[in-house]
Parts: sequence; structure tokens; C-alpha cells
Amino acid sequence: MAGEETRTVTVRKAVPQDLDAVAQIYEAACTDMAGTAFDIEWVWGNYPTREGLAERIAAGELLVAERAGVPVGACVIDNADDPTYAVASWRVDVPQPEVGILHLFVIDPACRRQGIAPILLEAAAQAAREQGFATLRLDVFDNNEPAVRLYLAHGYEDRGVFTLHYGDGVVHAAHLMELDLRA
Repeated sequence: MAGEETRTVTVRKAVPQDLDAVAQIYEAACTDMAGTAFDIEWVWGNYPTREGLAERIAAGELLVAERAGVPVGACVIDNADDPTYAVASWRVDVPQPEVGILHLFVIDPACRRQGIAPILLEAAAQAAREQGFATLRLDVFDNNEPAVRLYLAHGYEDRGVFTLHYGDGVVHAAHLMELDLRA
């Protein structure tokens, strides 16, 4: 059954008409994870925000996974030069314009464990390649073991755990991970 569901998952760039549904997914994820062992300290309205998602859609940076025309996941790929990432020793040494950053990876809590995350993750890597990125980097809180396992299983290399200072005042230990897109 789950295999049949995942075959119908498609990933595309989000359009403005997706904003309400995508915002609902992020809000649900914030609520679902708050206070759990996997809490990543997203607070809807602080980070992420509806306005921020709209900006990402307008910039063509937000991907949406959908099943039967209904959004079930999303993520952002950009080229942000994040100074917090400077603490890692990156294996893929390329100029900043060739570095993609994966942010805000989310699956609708009602759709988790249905094989959607690997599809969205692979589509994100393909989109990053198409944008000319040689590497795709991300950070994931050290307490989010399911996400760490997902990224490792899909070729990401763990470059270490570091205490990161996020712009919204959050300070947390996080894995910095990297996928070599040249392979």
C-alpha cells in the first residue's frame, strides 16, 4: 500500500497558489514536533513564517512534493552564504556560487513514514544539480536522529556536530552534512 502511494508523489517548484497548503504543513510540523525528543525548535510565525515561505516561492527556491495534487512535503534550496557553516571542514571545496543549501525540509506529519521523504530528498539533489551546484549542504539538530539517518542513507556525509547560533536566537548542537553532487 505505501509503495503504491509513493509512486504518485511528484516534486515541482512551488507556485503562489501552493502557499496556503505549504504553510499548513509547516505549521502542523511545528506543532507536532514541539516538546518531543525530536523538537527542532521551529516556532510557526517566528521560523518558519508565511511571509518567508512566500518569498521563497517567489524566488523559485521552494520545492513541493505532492500526491494526487495535494502538497505533502516541501523544502528550500538556495545559495545562502551561512557564516555558521564556516565551522565545518567541508570535503567538497568549491566557490560559494557552487554551494547549495537545503533548508526547511518537511513532510506533512499526517504523511510521514510513507516513503515521501526519500523522493523529496532525491528531487532536491536533482534540482540543486540543475542549478549548477557541486555540493548540497544542510544542518540537522543532533536530537533529530530520524533525519540524520535519512540524510546518511541518501549519501550525505556527516562533517561533525557543532554548536550553531541561529539568527532567531536559537543555539543548538547540529550535524553539518554534505552531499557531493558531482558524483
